[in-house]
Amino acid sequence: MVGLAGSMLLAGAPSSAADRTAERTTGRNGNGDRGGSARRSQGDSTADNLPARFVAEAGGRIAVVSADTGRVERYLTAEEPGGGAADPTASPDGRTVWFSRGDGACAAHIASVPVGGGPEQKLRGSGEAGPEGTPLPRPGRAHLAWSRTDCKDSGHALVVGDLRGLEGHGQIGLVPLAWSHDGNQLLAVTADGTEVHLIDVTPKGALDADQVLAPADPTAGCRLRVVDFSPDDNGGYLAQRRCGPSGDQARRTLVLLDRNGDVRRAVLRLPRGEDFVDRVTFDPSGHALLYSTARSGYGDSAADNPVSLWLWRDGASKLLARQSGYRHPSWLP
Repeated sequence: MVGLAGSMLLAGAPSSAADRTAERTTGRNGNGDRGGSARRSQGDSTADNLPARFVAEAGGRIAVVSADTGRVERYLTAEEPGGGAADPTASPDGRTVWFSRGDGACAAHIASVPVGGGPEQKLRGSGEAGPEGTPLPRPGRAHLAWSRTDCKDSGHALVVGDLRGLEGHGQIGLVPLAWSHDGNQLLAVTADGTEVHLIDVTPKGALDADQVLAPADPTAGCRLRVVDFSPDDNGGYLAQRRCGPSGDQARRTLVLLDRNGDVRRAVLRLPRGEDFVDRVTFDPSGHALLYSTARSGYGDSAADNPVSLWLWRDGASKLLARQSGYRHPSWLP
């Protein structure tokens, strides 16, 4: 994920009452339809200069989605036997989308497809040592980070390899989370999500210094979990902050941290009882953010706990899709 600094204002997803009012006003909701109330912040808007679309997993296919309407513009992949396409991430130049292609029970490989259209290409050797997913192209270098799972013991490994599939470096127990803007560092998380690591990566892709990121929240009853590098490129981080008791009464906020882990400012705050689902992703300018939410305790059936996709722009949140089928969104430059 990927200035912004002074332009970020505290904002949040509309409350349930506001959602119902917006639905009565627009008369539309559902996957791919506009809805919700956008609370515009006072000041200038850079919407005309922001990316117009993003890619996301949608029903086992990779789709290009309009950031204005939340509707699918076109699909980049077809339905294939053995499993769907998942975990899409656009390359920094916006020309290629990397994703994981299912090959059956406990089997998947890394593949890519041109954004302009064309056949998907399998990464050489991918999937031969176990199912692979969460591909993240490295900024500035012809490398890719991805995760590999051991079907026997469900263990995970982080892999950084070249785009020809000829050379790779790995570390057991981690899943890639995000690259720094210069591509020199990688955030990775343990499979259970409890521990985030900051890893130095050499120009040739070898994994070097590794430290655990565990910033302490100065407010009693609040906890921080790093989810990305800061979008304003100051060496800091983006984190989810959880305050209050566990369960429906906890309050989640997205915050910016400096490089020492101290809280700089809030980006947006969710209504009480709501939680973040999937990843949050800034556009390169740091003025637009895609994020998904569900009621706390996500993991129940989708019918009981629907996921909503939101677009945040300079302090205003807009509902893009209620009961969203989109997963793992990634901005197209």
